Amino acid sequence: EKQKNSQLKQQMMIMYVIYLLFIGITLGLYIMLDQLMGFGTQGGGAFSNIGELTGSSQNINYCTGSIPAAQPFCQISQVFGFIPEGVALGSEEAITNSYGKMAYYKSLLFTMLMIQGISTSAVAGKITSGKAAAGIKHAMIMIPLAFIAFMTIVAPIGV
Repeated sequence: EKQKNSQLKQQMMIMYVIYLLFIGITLGLYIMLDQLMGFGTQGGGAFSNIGELTGSSQNINYCTGSIPAAQPFCQISQVFGFIPEGVALGSEEAITNSYGKMAYYKSLLFTMLMIQGISTSAVAGKITSGKAAAGIKHAMIMIPLAFIAFMTIVAPIGV
């Protein structure tokens, strides 16, 4: 019994480490995307001329309704302030500065972190206590940790 509890605690700690790594990778991914795609800038990023290679040089605003699957993420971005205050996502300024893409990717990665936190905490609860509902105490640690990391590092970028 003592050995079993020790192994369960070890598994739980591994899950926390994996979640922390996931947070770090997600933050790093957005920072790289920001540099490559030039979110919030008029000049564009490293991929600014890729349209010439692919044959589509139009600047697509993800949040104007042309991509229906992006709409929920664009709404999340407005709730959490992932775009500059006072800028409408369909405006010319938003298109010029790629705010639609920025809002979409920030919201997508934020949603991924929250879903992963909920899932990981449910599994941790199931492993340690035998019930997924016991993962609520783990969620109370994981979700705020990801939220604070995202809001301090990613949310201000480009705004």
